Amino acid sequence: MQKQQPNNINRKQTTRMKTMKILVAMAILLAGFTAKGQDYQSDMDTLVKQINSPAPNYALLATQFQNMAQANPDTWEASYYFVYCTTMQAFGEKGEKIDQLLDTAEPVILTLEKKNATESEFYVLEAMVNMARIAVSPMTRGMKYSQKYNELLEKALALNPENPRALLIKGMGVLNMPAMFGGGKDKAKPLFVSAKEKFEKASIPTALYPSWGKYWNLKMVAACEK
Repeated sequence: MQKQQPNNINRKQTTRMKTMKILVAMAILLAGFTAKGQDYQSDMDTLVKQINSPAPNYALLATQFQNMAQANPDTWEASYYFVYCTTMQAFGEKGEKIDQLLDTAEPVILTLEKKNATESEFYVLEAMVNMARIAVSPMTRGMKYSQKYNELLEKALALNPENPRALLIKGMGVLNMPAMFGGGKDKAKPLFVSAKEKFEKASIPTALYPSWGKYWNLKMVAACEK
């Protein structure tokens, strides 16, 4: 007659089986998260590169970044670039269309600031939103919004004095300001030149971190030298 195995051996085998199932489930879950992260990085990298193309389609890119942000709510880059592309699109529009676009972008950048109040790039982007609003009615909005975007740029520079985009946008404001109020090429050029120096030595902490503006700034330097 065959001798029956002790119950404690059966219990050990059952425990091992359960442990193996848990480990397999964890491995599958981790692989899923890794694949999702890799897809996000790859897709975002492709979209960010399009921003620096000769003629980016900001409307299309804004929609694509918005979709990425909704699918990846724990990240900030897609939301940031949605605001950037929407704002750049607004610069090319007229009248009420500008406000309509910016009304979708502004709440997003304000939310990013609440999540990370020390990120200089967010305040540069909010400054751009305010700058774009002036075009709706320069005579009635100029003073209000220029004061606001200047305050935001000063905050951006206080957080990161080496931020070239803050100087670029500050230079754009000065360039478009009437000479009687201290604007014009001569006043704007030093800001663009300083931004150029900072672009040259800027280090990018991650592949998706904001790096736009270098070639835009070079065009501004050339325009001021004419």
